[in-house]
Amino acid sequence: MIINNGPKSPVGDSTPLLGDASATNSPPAYTPQPRADPTPIGDTQIPYAVYQPVHTQQGRQRRTGESAGRRFCEAFLVAFGIWVSFAFFVKLAVQSADYPIPSGVKLIVCATTWHEKSNPDPDLTVFPYSATTSFDFDLPSTTLLLLSKGGLSNGHLKITSSPEVRTVRVNATVNYWLPAVRDAVKVCLIERSEGESGVGIFTPQRWPGRTYADRLFFDVELILPSSDSILHVNGLSTDVNNFSHDLDTLDVYFNDLSLTASNGKIQAKSLTAAQVSLTTSDAAIAVDSLVALKASVKLSNGPITGNYAVVDSLILKTSNGAIDVAASIAGNSSLEKIQDITMQTSNGPLDYVVDLGPTMGEADSFRVRADTSNGRIIGKIISAPLNSILDTHARTSNHPVSLAIPPTYEGSFTISSNSAASVARTNPREKDPTCGSDANCDGRKRIFYLTRVTKSIYEGVIGWDSQNVDRGSIFLGSSNGVAVLYI
Repeated sequence: MIINNGPKSPVGDSTPLLGDASATNSPPAYTPQPRADPTPIGDTQIPYAVYQPVHTQQGRQRRTGESAGRRFCEAFLVAFGIWVSFAFFVKLAVQSADYPIPSGVKLIVCATTWHEKSNPDPDLTVFPYSATTSFDFDLPSTTLLLLSKGGLSNGHLKITSSPEVRTVRVNATVNYWLPAVRDAVKVCLIERSEGESGVGIFTPQRWPGRTYADRLFFDVELILPSSDSILHVNGLSTDVNNFSHDLDTLDVYFNDLSLTASNGKIQAKSLTAAQVSLTTSDAAIAVDSLVALKASVKLSNGPITGNYAVVDSLILKTSNGAIDVAASIAGNSSLEKIQDITMQTSNGPLDYVVDLGPTMGEADSFRVRADTSNGRIIGKIISAPLNSILDTHARTSNHPVSLAIPPTYEGSFTISSNSAASVARTNPREKDPTCGSDANCDGRKRIFYLTRVTKSIYEGVIGWDSQNVDRGSIFLGSSNGVAVLYI
């Protein structure tokens, strides 16, 4: 590039313009020359050197003369060099990796070797290689911990019991593609505070240039000792990212059971505890049988199903998922408070059957609430003790809602709907529940009357004694769906 820093000539200077015939330096007039006859192509004399290709015939003969074995070796060396370079960079990434170890957690001892497992059919499996390690340790006095954190955390946790183990055993199997990625895993005995210990699985939080082969899947088995008597565990706490839980039938009573996951289903056959907390996301929670003083089941983008029996309280909450459960109050509350069952979802149906105790059971105060949006509600409260106080509420939008109540209910009711509200008496000749099994009992007659009726609202009272018509309360509502109360 040439840069001219000299002064520019003004437009009106003395420099002649191109094509100015009066200029002193104008070019001579053009005189055409006579055209020569065309020369035959064959007689043309080319004054330039003829182009010779870079790969001469001699060079091509020398290239094709190389043996196939030599060319294979050269290609192999190139591929091997690429593989060595890749392994080197993977190793550097592992050495500089950031492990998301939770605050307060100490690594006591970590596995240094893996025991390879044979793969019977490597061509048909997602991961061609598997290796395992194991820990045996005493049951901690406060809380048994199992953690899995990191960008490669992903797997399945099974919790079971066996008479073949005398202490707690944790078997961790890692399924992998590359040994360098497997070696990035830290599987360690951990401690969090006094009396809290267990096993932690940690992988790098960030993995630069991660590829399809840079994946892991963990199969973890937590085995508790079992015997003829029920094992008492003070606490079990899991916090595992991208893990599912599978709990077998356990002869174990937990004072505090907390299972926390993400992107993984939690399913259990039988759980017994004082306090239970189950939390996950983008999956389902399914419990065949749960018995606890209090229980909390929370997730997002998934359904809740199962059978839940509590003494004090039960909370079932989800979003973008259905709730289909049977819930019950298993006994008298040890506290002077309302025994509560709360069910809440959105964009999903809600179906429930609730048992609040036998007719002749201890009269308590109960609250049963069911809420959803963009989903139907079908609820049944099949029983409640005599003289108990029941506050129940069921609300939805854009879908129908119905609720059936037991014959022992006494109190008011309100049914609200912009579509249609109604009350259906399924058995107008109901027998006084105080008569029990005596078919000849000439008991009280059930009181039922409406106090307000409009196009969208039904209000009234029901009971066996006029003094009890204010005892309980029922609200049933839908914005744009039919609402029906079955008595």
